[in-house]
Amino acid sequence: MAADEFRDNDDSYLDWLAGHTDGYVINILSSHNPTTAKVHRASCRTINGVPARGDTWTTGDYVKVCADQLADLDEWALDQVGNPIQRCGTCRPAGPDD
Repeated sequence: MAADEFRDNDDSYLDWLAGHTDGYVINILSSHNPTTAKVHRASCRTINGVPARGDTWTTGDYVKVCADQLADLDEWALDQVGNPIQRCGTCRPAGPDD
């Protein structure tokens, strides 16, 4: 599995985004609770640029799990949380059955 988790490391996360513009990102609670988790395209405005409310990207409540292939994030989700992660309604990455 080729997924990288970014926790307490905004610089590395932003570097990953810059180098993997066609990749994918899971935004998930640091506890890996999937309740509010979403899968995004790396280019999605909701996980790029300036964080909402002035927060940081990978410190605090949320971490980012990144991969070049959507299948790698789906595999990570099944291994770590036991379920697929819902897709972002803004950038709309393909679902597991697409």
